[in-house]
Amino acid sequence: MKSEIELKKAEPSPIEIPERILAIWGRSILNAGWTSVPNELLKNQAKLGIGNSELVLVINLISFMHHSDARVYPSIKLLCERMNQDRRTIQRNLNKLVEMDILRIKVRSTGKNTKGMTNLYDLTPLMLKLINLKIPSLDTPDEKHTCPNCGKIAISREEITKEFGFRYDANGKKRTQSWCKDCRGRKTLNLP
Repeated sequence: MKSEIELKKAEPSPIEIPERILAIWGRSILNAGWTSVPNELLKNQAKLGIGNSELVLVINLISFMHHSDARVYPSIKLLCERMNQDRRTIQRNLNKLVEMDILRIKVRSTGKNTKGMTNLYDLTPLMLKLINLKIPSLDTPDEKHTCPNCGKIAISREEITKEFGFRYDANGKKRTQSWCKDCRGRKTLNLP
């Protein structure tokens, strides 16, 4: 008797299944499809504030994303059946995800003739949150600035803002004021 991996080479498949996934799960399970869930979502579940039932809902929504610009629009009824949850629980979890800025919902019903259409679910906010968690902060490094008049030193962006302030040059570029706020107010030069 041949293993499922050997059979997979013999049978043509309408779905191209990655070899590594096929070796783990087998063709009989994967013929109905599979869902790619980024590990960053699972690793950052707590950081994102996503509860377990919301995470399962997100994974179910992800399962409808068959390509990068896929429109995700399962019915509440289908989500209820898949997750073994009542309608109100699914709606409550969807609303939580919207409040947490993880999901956007677009209502497709526009009038009497279009009632009953399913909503569109957009996971772009979740993707952006995951990207922002993954990319290190792009804050400007601490700077050092010295007043040429009194010698006052500021060693961070916050101190520079507080002690010196900023101005815009002729090209519209933001520059640190040369003299500190105290010296600019005095108008007297301290020479050595």
